[in-house]
Amino acid sequence: MLVGRWTPPPGTTAPLIGWPEPPYLQFADDGTWTGADGCNRQKGTWSVDTAGTFKATFEGDQEKLCENFNIGPWLEATQTVEINGDLLTLRDAGKKQLGQLWRAAGSAAPSPT
Repeated sequence: MLVGRWTPPPGTTAPLIGWPEPPYLQFADDGTWTGADGCNRQKGTWSVDTAGTFKATFEGDQEKLCENFNIGPWLEATQTVEINGDLLTLRDAGKKQLGQLWRAAGSAAPSPT
């Protein structure tokens, strides 16, 4: 399940000096997402259609140039999301990998019932 908090793989990124939180991406049940790239807060909407195509909007700010963790641009270019255990892979229309994220501790996928 995509809903929950996702973070960069351990050891791959760190918050910039003076930034209060490390990069993250949070998908909500209501079709919105929030996140931080390490220097800007970001938000938008997301959906997956019946064919499995992922679509997202990016409404976040890019006040500071940050080469740290490109959440908004990644999501705008994403067409396919793959979840393998706790690993989320974002892919563009050509199936090129845009980024990978890990399910954050305490954001475990719900058990099937």
